[in-house]
Amino acid sequence: MPKISAVLIHDGGTNYCAGITATPAMVKLFEEIFSPIVNLDPEMPFKVREVKGLSGGGSDHASFLQADVPGFFWSQRGRANYNHTHHTQFDTYDAAIPEYQKNSSIVIAVGRSASRTCPRSSRARTCALRTAAGEDGGSGSISPTT
Repeated sequence: MPKISAVLIHDGGTNYCAGITATPAMVKLFEEIFSPIVNLDPEMPFKVREVKGLSGGGSDHASFLQADVPGFFWSQRGRANYNHTHHTQFDTYDAAIPEYQKNSSIVIAVGRSASRTCPRSSRARTCALRTAAGEDGGSGSISPTT
């Protein structure tokens, strides 16, 4: 996957994108990238949250982490009932919350634009990442370079 800079997964229902995780080495870069949307709507705040390393768990971005491609899952908040609606027979257009979708589309567009400006060849240096796959039993997580 040499041409993929990053993967941004939106699969948490119809709530708005409230944040994204970043390793300690990535926090400053992500805060700069997402600064235009932190206060986009006071009712839908956005935050970059620091984590020790990226992990996939059972999410769609796990396979990208295993291939040494940074994968991110948007933190989402709001009034939508994820457990009742998302990926169920109740998952219909009327369950979408228009103002959340509008806000999330802007947040995701900012993230996508930023990921395109960080080519894979410089991504590891810029974001100071290394793969932990193989070192930790193949969990597929990505941790900051020490």
